[in-house]
Amino acid sequence: MTARLQVPTRDLPDWLRRLPRSRVVMEACTQSPAIARASQAANHETVVVPGQLVRALGVGARGIKTDDRDAEVLARASVRSEELPSVHLRTDVARSRKQLVSARAVLVKSRTQLSLFIKTWLRGQLLNIESRASSPKFPEAVRRLALDHVGGLPMELEVLLTSYESLTEQIHKLDEELEQLAEQDPISKLLMTMPGIGAIAATMFAAHVDDVSRFESGEQLASYLGLVPGEATTGGKVVRTSTIKAGPKQLRSQMVQSAWTLRRVRPNDPIVLWARRSRTSAANASRSRGR
Repeated sequence: MTARLQVPTRDLPDWLRRLPRSRVVMEACTQSPAIARASQAANHETVVVPGQLVRALGVGARGIKTDDRDAEVLARASVRSEELPSVHLRTDVARSRKQLVSARAVLVKSRTQLSLFIKTWLRGQLLNIESRASSPKFPEAVRRLALDHVGGLPMELEVLLTSYESLTEQIHKLDEELEQLAEQDPISKLLMTMPGIGAIAATMFAAHVDDVSRFESGEQLASYLGLVPGEATTGGKVVRTSTIKAGPKQLRSQMVQSAWTLRRVRPNDPIVLWARRSRTSAANASRSRGR
């Protein structure tokens, strides 16, 4: 007979410590890292099933998704398979640094939204600003433009500009922290020897990848990052598509941005030249197949 027990989330760490060594299975979610750490601390075998897999196992089948039903589905799947796939459980250091870069990303996104709203206000006044939104001089440039052409600085615009400056200050603090962490971390320092990779990209890469030995090859790591082409092969005809939309979106975006920066700043770097040759070869091969 299967025992069922509902335990409040906050009480799970204590409850897990009282259990004999067991296999703890859960779905990947916001709370799963903390629960997984408590489970490992209690010496349990811990499996965090990826979100893409739980649907195939039956979680949420027929549009019905409840805690009791999901728990039963995962328990039955665990009994059927001794090698149920689990997401990588990051170390405390990697998790802390991932949270730091994620916090920075939230602030940058908020500042971007503010700058877009401010530029929209300016366009409504038939004004155009040449200063880049990411420039520290952006708020003052907006203030001068408004005072010179509108005849005054509206209160709501000043509030937005003040918020923009506050966000910029906080982003700068996080940037300084990330630079210090990168200088103290041997892996990040090694990554920063690569052209186009700075403290933010290096810290983000090290935090997301964590233990690189979990990848059997560089190709597998590139696939995890979503930096490999997709494939649509049918009838014996191999067709390569654009890069797959998989892996950590934030890190993939940062890697692409680093590549564009390298291409713009160091156009004659050997890596850039190799990338251009590869792109030309791929384009020629695509045209040949189309004939």
